[in-house]
Amino acid sequence: AAPTAAVEPPAGAAKPTAGAEPGAAAPKPSAGTKVKPPAPAAPAGGGAKPRVPVGRIAVGLGKFAGPMILDMINRYTMAKEDAERTQARIVAKLESPEVKARITELAEQKRWEIAGMQHRGKEVFATVKLQISLTNDLFNNMTLARIGIEDVNRSTYECTVMSHDIMNNEYKTCWAEVSLPLPNVEVSKSEEAQLELEMMEEQGHSPETMDPEHLGDLSDKRNRLLGELPQIKEKEEQEKKEEIDRPSVIPDQKKRAQQQAEIGEQLRRLNEKKQASAPKQQNAPTPQPAPPALIPAAPAAPQTSILPGASGEGPIAQAAKVVKQAEVWATQLVNKGTVLINRISSGNAPTQAERNSFRDDEAQWRLSVKYAMNDFTAKSRSEAVNALGELLDRFGGKLEELRIRLVG
Repeated sequence: AAPTAAVEPPAGAAKPTAGAEPGAAAPKPSAGTKVKPPAPAAPAGGGAKPRVPVGRIAVGLGKFAGPMILDMINRYTMAKEDAERTQARIVAKLESPEVKARITELAEQKRWEIAGMQHRGKEVFATVKLQISLTNDLFNNMTLARIGIEDVNRSTYECTVMSHDIMNNEYKTCWAEVSLPLPNVEVSKSEEAQLELEMMEEQGHSPETMDPEHLGDLSDKRNRLLGELPQIKEKEEQEKKEEIDRPSVIPDQKKRAQQQAEIGEQLRRLNEKKQASAPKQQNAPTPQPAPPALIPAAPAAPQTSILPGASGEGPIAQAAKVVKQAEVWATQLVNKGTVLINRISSGNAPTQAERNSFRDDEAQWRLSVKYAMNDFTAKSRSEAVNALGELLDRFGGKLEELRIRLVG
């Protein structure tokens, strides 16, 4: 089983110890015996589960786990009414924002590990362990003990009598572990190739692959995949660029957020590149201000910022201002590129530095416009998204033509 990232029980929480459980219902397991649910039925039609983002595991946990939990509890000790109440509390805990967020966060943190186990044909679970305190088999309280990611279904329900008081009240601690199957991690083609290479590396060191013919086939397959990997990555980068150039936004919120993070990183690198190449001269004249940026200046910002909540401007006015700035910036870039192109046939051809500067400015404009489109999509400013998309459509082709003529 894969290592488990766990949240340890709170300090002072009781641990189950050996003990006897009073007879309340028959038949029932002895104290300390773990009750496991029946194995889940295979999905109709078989086949792999659809590849969906791991964060979606947080949706509908109770609907999946409820019947399984009730089955475990019913086979233990409780009367029907108490079992159903305990089941409802466990389901409510699984559906709580705290547990959903913890599962999603942990699944994101261990995304590559989960993808690796699934690529090897294993089913991966988020196991939630709950500590439940009972008095005379009636519910007292429940706390979250830990959440782990494993390739083993650990669903169990176990109770242990902890003590009795002078009134002969029985205090019991129960531990409910619920393993929820995670959907397949969504991976790119290059990531899938890397996972396959990792698996082949493991196979190459296993005893069953010591056969020379098998080992030779494995080596040929690995070398072929290594040769294909650069082309796969190049194609993915081209697809990402084409997506940025489209005058529309990605419908899927999670994929859009991933694109936004990548755009921010590209803008940050462009900024650093410009700052590093800027000449540092003493007593130099103040340069003309560059076109304003379209996104906030936190770390990915190109130059200036338009911050939400600026004095005297509402969200509609702010959005309109960004659209206008994008149009002015694009017009200036077209004029700049046209001037550089006209200089090619003269005796004052643009330098390589000037050509590269135009290339970077054009990339910065495209990235900033798409960043603003994603940002306004999150803010439900569809009029700004559509207007910025129209600018990408109107200026994008001309700017690309100028860039190709200048730098290829």
